[in-house]
Amino acid sequence: NMDGLQWTKDFLFTNGYKIQFIFINTPPFNDVDRAQYPHLAKIDKKVQIEWLRSVLEEGEGRYQWRFVIGHHVMYSGGHYGDWGHANMTDVE
Repeated sequence: NMDGLQWTKDFLFTNGYKIQFIFINTPPFNDVDRAQYPHLAKIDKKVQIEWLRSVLEEGEGRYQWRFVIGHHVMYSGGHYGDWGHANMTDVE
């Protein structure tokens, strides 16, 4: 279950390390998905980019590790291969 189109989750480890997971919705950046699912074209990818930038700026220097996780893979050795990366567009 997803908390929304984008959200963050912080973890504090016993060694004091802070880690942040940043979840984004990647289909709005994907030409194939936008063509196949018109409702995705209604999602403003610029809003997501600005949200991601603000999260990254806000947390600068506060975490030992940060991960941005999206719906589509950028690179993969799995069944779909690098499908996400090949179809991602308009990412600044």
